[in-house]
Amino acid sequence: MLSLTKAYWSSFDGEIAIFSGALVFAAAVTSTPEVQEVVSLLAYSLGANILISLTVLAIAIPASLGLHMVVPATITLTLFGPVMPSDLHVALLGLAALIGWAYGAMAALGSLAFLTACRAFSVSPTALAKGKTCASWLALYALPAHCCYSYKNIKNSDIHPL
Repeated sequence: MLSLTKAYWSSFDGEIAIFSGALVFAAAVTSTPEVQEVVSLLAYSLGANILISLTVLAIAIPASLGLHMVVPATITLTLFGPVMPSDLHVALLGLAALIGWAYGAMAALGSLAFLTACRAFSVSPTALAKGKTCASWLALYALPAHCCYSYKNIKNSDIHPL
């Protein structure tokens, strides 16, 4: 197990390149006025809570297809963060990104944690990704999505964050 983990960590330089590339791409996308206008219209028409729920999907779906979680997480956080109406919404956006990242870490075919678990327990990657792991993460996604939809009008309510 130690040698397997050491072998994966030896290719860690690719992670730094992916992270740096995601930051540059997110900065380029968010500095484009047309993109900012579209995101503002989405925030106005859908609401911040829907964008928070979409953040989980925007991170989990590309991660399931093999894209590293840092790319969609960086992009969604830099796009949706500035249009959040309150600090509570920003915190919920961060939690949604962590939920999407956690799903990607344990269900993405290219994830270090996923590959280590497959190798350690001699489980097929396909069986692990499409089995009970996927069903449990779908159930865990339903709870935060329900909370975000339930508090659709949180900015207009009498409840104020501390």
